[in-house]
Formats: sequence, structure tokens, C-alpha cells
Amino acid sequence: MQSRIKRWLFAGILFAGIVMTGCRIRQMNAEAQSEISGNVLRLHVRANSNTSKDQMIKLNVRDALICKMSEFRNEMTDVSLAKQAVRDHMDELCGAAQAAVSDLHENGHVNIEIGKAWFPEKSYGDVILPSGNYEAVIVNIGSGNGKNWWCVLFPQLCFTDPEHGYVSDEGKETLQSELSDETYESLIDHRVEAKLKIVQWIKELRDF
Repeated sequence: MQSRIKRWLFAGILFAGIVMTGCRIRQMNAEAQSEISGNVLRLHVRANSNTSKDQMIKLNVRDALICKMSEFRNEMTDVSLAKQAVRDHMDELCGAAQAAVSDLHENGHVNIEIGKAWFPEKSYGDVILPSGNYEAVIVNIGSGNGKNWWCVLFPQLCFTDPEHGYVSDEGKETLQSELSDETYESLIDHRVEAKLKIVQWIKELRDF
């Protein structure tokens, strides 16, 4: 009887630990997102609709914009300069985007602006950007109601692997220099650490 009580007590402690860990992860995510959002500029390309043709146009516009931005990526040495570079080259970007639409024998209008947009959580290799509102270069093709595509312009992820994306060592150094140590570490390590703790607790419960 006493052994059963101990097991239930340990299970309760384990459950409370898991809940507390989950709450701490959410809190860390919120804190990290608040800090990192001011040091990141994202690219958000919104298709006109979900038809195969409009989705193809979206990817064509994406490739054209990344190609054009690569010509002045050296100007994007911090988030403020990245936004300024986009503004300085806005006419070129709009022209490249419209040409990408015309290449597919379409004539839909493309609008490009810098503004706030909500993004879901996204992994870039071993760096996780939490969900939330970020400043972004927002590209609306036509109505902009179709499935969208996004990446990170600063630090520069769009230019490494547009399909999957990863943070280069240089990009990590940039993030680390802009963020507090706690926020930077939370973006990389907190999920792994939490999972290891939970696994350890479960093992201890089984061996109890």
C-alpha cells in the first residue's frame, strides 16, 4: 500500500514537472519572440490563390526576388540597413516581381511593402524562431489570398537554401551579437533540454 502511494506521489510530481516545463517553454518562447522580432526581417510571398498556376507564379516571383536581392545583400549588415536596402531598391524589386509574373504569360499585379505579419513557429536547422508577429517584406500577388511562402532576409537565410533554410555559422554569430545570451540559447537548446528531462523523469518513474 505504501509503495503504491509512493508511486502515485512520484507520478504526481512528474506530471507537475512536465506541466511546469511546458509553461516555462511557452514563457521562454514569448520572451524570445519579443526580443528577436526586433532583430529579424522576413520575406513573405502570398500567392493570388491556391490554383496550380498561381502557386507556380508565387515560386517564380520568389526566385526572382531572391535573385534580385542577392545583388545588394552586402548592404544588409543589420536589420535596419536590410530594411533600408529594400526601400532603396523597391522599384527594382517590383520590376523583377512583375517580370516574373509576365514570364508565365500572366498580368496580375504585385504589391511589395514592409510591414508586420504573423508567422508560425519555424525551424531553420538547429535554430527555432517562435511564432509571432515579425517585420517582413510582404509580397502580395493579385489578391494575396493563396498559400504563402516565407524565409528570413536578415540574418540572411533566403540566400542559402530557399526551400528549407538553415542558419549558417555567420548567421548564428549575427543573432548571438544582437540577442541576449538567454534568448539566443533558448532558440537553440531549450526544446532538446526539456525532452531530455522528461525522458529522464519517465525512466526514474519506471525504475522507482
